Amino acid sequence: MFNKKVLKKRSSKVTAAFLALTMIASLGACGKEDKKESSSGKFIIVEREAESSSAKDSSAESSAVSPDTTTGAPEETTTPAANDTTTPEPIDTGTPEPSGTATPIDTPTPEVSETPTPEPTKSGDSGQTAPSDYKAPDLSGATKDEIKLIKGIYVLRDTGYEAYTYLENVAVSYADTVNAAAKKFPGVNVVNTVIPLSSGITFPEHLRGNISSSNQKTSIEKIQAKISSDVKFVNIFDTMNAHRDEYIYYRTDHHWTGRGAYYAYAEIMKALGKTTKNLSDYTVKRYDGFYGSFWNDTKSAQLETNPDYVECYDSGASTSLTFTQTDGQTLAWPLFNDVTKYGKTLKYCAYAAGDNPYTVIKNKGLSDGSACIVVKESFGNAFVPYLVDHYQTIYEVDYRYYKKSFAELVKTTGATEIYIINNIGMTRSALLVGKLKACLAS
Repeated sequence: MFNKKVLKKRSSKVTAAFLALTMIASLGACGKEDKKESSSGKFIIVEREAESSSAKDSSAESSAVSPDTTTGAPEETTTPAANDTTTPEPIDTGTPEPSGTATPIDTPTPEVSETPTPEPTKSGDSGQTAPSDYKAPDLSGATKDEIKLIKGIYVLRDTGYEAYTYLENVAVSYADTVNAAAKKFPGVNVVNTVIPLSSGITFPEHLRGNISSSNQKTSIEKIQAKISSDVKFVNIFDTMNAHRDEYIYYRTDHHWTGRGAYYAYAEIMKALGKTTKNLSDYTVKRYDGFYGSFWNDTKSAQLETNPDYVECYDSGASTSLTFTQTDGQTLAWPLFNDVTKYGKTLKYCAYAAGDNPYTVIKNKGLSDGSACIVVKESFGNAFVPYLVDHYQTIYEVDYRYYKKSFAELVKTTGATEIYIINNIGMTRSALLVGKLKACLAS
């Protein structure tokens, strides 16, 4: 929520122009949607385009590469559906604004606006407790004629897919950036994971030749070959592929699901010699009616026939979470937020308060001083909650927005691990790799 003074300031033309630029630069995964979102729907799309590297960014650097860059997020969207009246009002960082029940830290309580965001709740307070009931569709009989390219998104029956282009020069820059972090912080374990997109895992094998997209398994191996031995690189491609028939990626959105993030987390912890809970040991909270970025980009009737649902896997740890916005205000928030009343494109905001420059998560049941830092974009939101069983404190940095000294953060937190978690699309974006480099070098 904004107080009256802030609202007045934002009504000025100068501030409005500044905010527009700020939104384009910040682009959180949890933005405005539906009726009040004719312009911010654009921001959500650009954010996804940036994470996976926009078509413009790719084409500018890949003249020698096959024309995979004809795909990517669209530059504009149609008018959102007018029948959804639950429209949370987000803050500049893209995270839904807290209601009056959120607890500001050393700041005045924000006033309630005319369209309040659903109140944050404690983990486990609501939502259905149920295991995943997803059954992978049988696409063995799907034909190339069923594939539709809609505003840069491949749609096959009820599922959207985003293409990916491997760019050698940007991949080198990405690896160099990760390697430099390991060299800069020799006393800390730097752990790197590149997350494949759904197009590299769940798209039917017999139709891969009919979409313009690089082989993601090969691409991740190429990136891995450039990573130095000082970095603990965990290749999760085979792990994700082994679970391709499960609900590990959304159908209408570009992110992985909570289940997908779990399998990656378990593989990473195994590589570090840490034990993990079984998936069945978690309490599952489910929130139905999620229409993600692919649907928002395309308004495809095929995607609309089968909405996604968001599952939060709660280990039962007693946690606290605070996040700092771009304006410096720090707010308390649940690790898993009840998004039942959130707009249909905002359900992914259930995880760790969405995208923010800086987030601190504490496990109240641990007192051993253990700490880690997670450097991520929005794919990391579903991953981070699993780490609460291993660390007393998790410091989360979204490299796209973090402006403070990263070296000072490493020094003052006493972190033993730095997790650098990125989806593979980011590794082809010179813009985002540059932001990651600037963050880790600060």
